Amino acid sequence: MKKTAAFLFSALLLSACAGQPQGSKYTAGTYQGSGTGKNGEIVVEVTVSDSEILSVKVVSDSETPAYADPVREEITDAIVKAQSAKIDLVTAASYTQKGIVEAAEDALKKAAK
Repeated sequence: MKKTAAFLFSALLLSACAGQPQGSKYTAGTYQGSGTGKNGEIVVEVTVSDSEILSVKVVSDSETPAYADPVREEITDAIVKAQSAKIDLVTAASYTQKGIVEAAEDALKKAAK
């Protein structure tokens, strides 16, 4: 009887896992996340497939353009390249960078399976 129960449990567990593709860590789509920069909220959109980060885009912020403009693209590109929001920050506009990373992490949490 124990062998039958163990077999049925194993079969049920395997069938439940069969529907998910290998390496699937996200639900594909575009997700918004928010973080805090020097001058307030930063909102990003992160687009993911089921297994990778496809793009990160800053949707809105109130950061000072002279400081934030040079790092926005660099930080969003670094997140895509690293396939993670866990990246090294550069020395300029550190509050803006931290806010973008925080917003990307927020969006990726929403996308995670």
